[in-house]
Amino acid sequence: MIKENKPVTFLNQPYLGNRENARAMVSLTGICVNSSYEDRGVETGPDAVRRVSLRYANGDGSSQPIKIYNPERGFILDGVTIEDTGNIITGSDPEITERLIENEIRKLLYAGSFPLSIGGDHYVTFPIVSAYEGPITVVQLDAHGDYLPLNCGFPHGYVMRRVSNLPQVRRVIHCGLRGNMNTGPGLDDSVRNGNVIITSGDLRRGGIQILLKEFDRNERVYVTGDVDILDPSIAPAVGVPEPGGMEYEFLRELLCSLPEKVDVRGLDFTEYNPELDINNITGVHVANLIFEFLSSRFKKK
Repeated sequence: MIKENKPVTFLNQPYLGNRENARAMVSLTGICVNSSYEDRGVETGPDAVRRVSLRYANGDGSSQPIKIYNPERGFILDGVTIEDTGNIITGSDPEITERLIENEIRKLLYAGSFPLSIGGDHYVTFPIVSAYEGPITVVQLDAHGDYLPLNCGFPHGYVMRRVSNLPQVRRVIHCGLRGNMNTGPGLDDSVRNGNVIITSGDLRRGGIQILLKEFDRNERVYVTGDVDILDPSIAPAVGVPEPGGMEYEFLRELLCSLPEKVDVRGLDFTEYNPELDINNITGVHVANLIFEFLSSRFKKK
């Protein structure tokens, strides 16, 4: 079932009831999934990010043009059009859930709009990427590799194993891995399957070029972000926080540099649990990373 009410929209942008009719550059979709039924609250992440975004919306109540101003970069999101397509509300049947999400994202791709998705847990990335055609590289920004054995009971814990097995996925680049809750055998499997691991330490020592040098120019890329990529001191509202995460400015620079090198075809942020947040600080970081990335992705030439 697809819930099409409109309590709030992202940045007070227009609401779109039918994804087949997408006309904006960007279409935001909330995917309210909690696949493991643990840490209740992650399924409320999309609406929480929308509410946080409203503090940056135009003060006069208008939606276009977006008037977010940054003293270092001027007006960001200049000329970018966004539609909010509401939430996808799913049931308990995983096959129906995956088919529904895949079909709804495919509608946006066929319409020529850039899919921006907010979860829900990281499980949602599998049906999203399933909607894409042709070769695509998946960049996973995450503290954890999510390459556990299939059917271990935590679908978000083996989502990258499933993603890497999709025929259209060239490879997965696990970026920012850290902490003591990863799995050695799982990551060994990932490397054997042709994927790439870039740890948090690699990025500290080599900067964002460690990631950028992995790509061919204009390579087609999908970016998926688990909010625990950020340090828990600035993003506490995640299920499995790990010390030593990225600071906001580093992740902002990384995200904004990607469109200058590769052809980014979609973005999601997952695993934000508003019930664990403090003064909405995690939601504020997620919303601003989205603003900054979209501004870079659709920057006027």
